[in-house]
Amino acid sequence: MPPFHDSFRRAVRRRQALVACTASLCAVCAVLAARPADARAGSRRPHEGDILRIFDDTRVYVVTNDDPALADALLQFCRPRERKVLTLDEWDRTPRDVRDCVSTVFLVNRELLPPGKTLPDDCPAARDSVYMSAVRSGHPTGITHSVTLSAPDSLSLRSAVTEFRRLSETPRRAIVTDVRSLAVIPATGSETTIAASYIARADMIPIPHLLPHSVWESAKTGERLAAADELILLDRSAASGNAEARNLCAAYPMGDGDVVVWRERKPDGHWRAVYAAQNADLLAEALRLRPDPTQLLETPEVVLTVRDLRSVRRIAVAGVRTGPGGAELSARLASRSATDLRTLDSFEVLERAGLSAVLGEIALGQAGITQANDRAKVRQMAAADALLVVEVTDATGGAEFKARHTRETPALKPAPRRPQEPSRAKYSIKVGASDDSATLQSAVDSFFGKVAGTKTDREYRTDLAQYNDETLPAWEKAVGAYNREKVRRTVKWTESVVARRTATISGSLRLVDLTDGLVLWEKPFSGTETEEQPTVSRVVYTQGEDSSPEATGGVEDERKPPADLLAKAAEAAVHAGILALRGTALLPPSSSGLIPPVAWASTVVATTVVGKILDIDGDSILIGLGATDGVRLGDTLTIDLGDGKVASLTVTRVRPRTCDAAFSADVSAALKARANVGMAVKSAVGK
Repeated sequence: MPPFHDSFRRAVRRRQALVACTASLCAVCAVLAARPADARAGSRRPHEGDILRIFDDTRVYVVTNDDPALADALLQFCRPRERKVLTLDEWDRTPRDVRDCVSTVFLVNRELLPPGKTLPDDCPAARDSVYMSAVRSGHPTGITHSVTLSAPDSLSLRSAVTEFRRLSETPRRAIVTDVRSLAVIPATGSETTIAASYIARADMIPIPHLLPHSVWESAKTGERLAAADELILLDRSAASGNAEARNLCAAYPMGDGDVVVWRERKPDGHWRAVYAAQNADLLAEALRLRPDPTQLLETPEVVLTVRDLRSVRRIAVAGVRTGPGGAELSARLASRSATDLRTLDSFEVLERAGLSAVLGEIALGQAGITQANDRAKVRQMAAADALLVVEVTDATGGAEFKARHTRETPALKPAPRRPQEPSRAKYSIKVGASDDSATLQSAVDSFFGKVAGTKTDREYRTDLAQYNDETLPAWEKAVGAYNREKVRRTVKWTESVVARRTATISGSLRLVDLTDGLVLWEKPFSGTETEEQPTVSRVVYTQGEDSSPEATGGVEDERKPPADLLAKAAEAAVHAGILALRGTALLPPSSSGLIPPVAWASTVVATTVVGKILDIDGDSILIGLGATDGVRLGDTLTIDLGDGKVASLTVTRVRPRTCDAAFSADVSAALKARANVGMAVKSAVGK
């Protein structure tokens, strides 16, 4: 073959090799530049769930007698070819040849297993142990795994699922962990909600689970309860129908208002904690005061003694005008307190606007109403058993103004980078413009110098002279222009002044007995409300790329809290204080339970019962006649308006001692306007 052809082929092959090397090197450089430093420095770290790769591209059957959602929690981010969740019955019906060729996961809550049942058949887990194992097996169709997670209760099983996902590798032998369980038992059933709430927020060494009171009462608890600690919540008001609960009450006599807790040892070394109170709300308060049953004394301890308000039926509400906030806030809080009291469904609640003025004149102290004549005046106006006094003792707040700035002018682009010096390689490829790419550029130039050759001294001197005489001065000129622009540049900002308004209020709620004037119940209240509101917005300018506007703002007088925010804080605080009655006092049963059904005989002779108008609220009239006076829903009452004018009323709601009524449709507006508090109302009972 002629020499010309040989040299041509060698030149073509050399060029092809150069192009291939260039493409490969560019790809490598791009990958190295894109990867973060920590990713280039080390290998991949293990993550939760890596152990589940044993199920990738396999058929997985999950067998559980607990929540099927546990299968999703266990196999999250796993990629099996097929997945099924089976119950125990479905697993028992699965053919043996199918079982042998699939991977299986047993999620077993032993508390729910039938007596004598073991799952899987060879699982040795018992009592309070959590059992985890993973067995690898060979099969003609491939490799399968059998994973078993068996726990004494539901919460332990969920914890086992989390622990298994965190394993770094498949365990070579079974992992057995002993756990101490806590059976939370609502003794009479009425405490179930409190028990469930306690379990949801419990943070202790024993794993709590809810045991139905019916199981505890029947004593058919078996080995599971015998091996667990017990937390018994006892509602003493409902204990009469439960033999076990009656025995606990008899063993430790206690007063009606006492909330008692204690702990005792069981024969096998476990313990039993008892929280006993008159109702479920007081039980919740006991759990708040003593949240850890492991720290209870082994002798009964009275953690709380509450006032007995079961004799109080009718409550009048009034606010004290002398406190901060003025009469408007006082009336608003009194109205809110009355509304919240009605939601308790235990009292008859009356609102008395005139009482606020009277309370501002009498000697009302921390002990109650001390003067007998003052007490008589209040009792006559209130027409109630007790008076709830809402008093505001302190109110502070104000507003703090701060300016927030948003930049509108986009940021200046980065300064021009210094150009790289000429390379000795005949062909050079730029791999980046960043400062940290100089080392990589040097390696690229060295590589291409070996592959494609280097420049002659004359060529290199020519390139270097051009770099020093033209390229570098042009760059320096561009940098100077950039720096001048950076200093002189005008930056536009949007300034928004935001007012952060705050109101803090404190006071007290006092329930005063109008018989002796003493305070029956007292609860301090306090509350804080905060809100932010934009006030003004304007455009400001600054000079220089790195400049920013000066901070502006101010503070209003803290002695003048915003009225609307103060009222909001006060209403929220009073609301919380009224609701605290449930956990700090014994209340009468609900008003619906106070009115027994009345059997009216046809032979009863009609009698006239007289009451008075206690309050008028729009179209609703509160009258001092109730179920104890024989008033029924739908009865017709008559009111003497004077001058021979009589109007009829229809009863719309009945309570033990009071009722609500509305004017009949035929009563004119003029007659309605003549009705006032204190007027006599007659009811014909027995018709």
